[in-house]
Amino acid sequence: MEKIKITNLKKSFESKDVLDGVSLTIEEKESLVVIGPSGVGKSVLLKCLLGLVRPDSGSIRINGRETLGFAGIARDHGGSKVGMLFQGAALFDSMKVWENVSFQALQQGKGDKKEAYEKALENLNLVGLASGGDERVANLFPSEISGGMKKRVALARAIANRPDILYFDEPTTGLDPISSAVINKLIRECTKKIGATTLTITHDMSSVREIGDKVAMLYNGRIEWHGRVSTIDDSGNDHVHQFVRGLAEGPIQMQTDALK
Repeated sequence: MEKIKITNLKKSFESKDVLDGVSLTIEEKESLVVIGPSGVGKSVLLKCLLGLVRPDSGSIRINGRETLGFAGIARDHGGSKVGMLFQGAALFDSMKVWENVSFQALQQGKGDKKEAYEKALENLNLVGLASGGDERVANLFPSEISGGMKKRVALARAIANRPDILYFDEPTTGLDPISSAVINKLIRECTKKIGATTLTITHDMSSVREIGDKVAMLYNGRIEWHGRVSTIDDSGNDHVHQFVRGLAEGPIQMQTDALK
């Protein structure tokens, strides 16, 4: 069953075509990872899905319903609940960890603070930060925890309302390899546990292999290649080959004028 269907999506900024006819389909409970060099429009695609950027043309259908008629907080996500893990975690510094995790419930006045606190502990336990009833991390401020722990807290917040769609923006940026591996494993486990459909944008090939069922490469405003993660090493596409292996030479040309 199709959960998200993007058709011929286009977005330009002044004279630059950032998205030039992007089409993708994500099945229910499937995990799609979008890869590509910096500046090719991955974040713009994500912002279009979230309703933060309005496409010039095209279609985004969620649960079979067109969603481009709304923007911002009024955005209709086809009846789905949506969770988001931001690149820099985006935690509120003035709030304790548990308040960050239960931010949406507290803002909407759902239940009392005690209930929100208990729910936060439940979600923190899912990401390994409240195991065995340990409440210490829940009562710290973001400035008192490590970068890897902040990402876990952000994941706990993203899944707090048990969304059926999850978006991840560079979930392992700034983390060491071990912390990255932990986050990738937690994302995979948590999304499977709640049965969410996920879209991730990333440069990290370890994340691609751990998180994704399918992968799509965005280049020059279009989907250059789309297939199962298990086939990415034998894609037969020169752009994918260069990106996956991190090669300087190939069809992907990076701007190097600043180095001259």
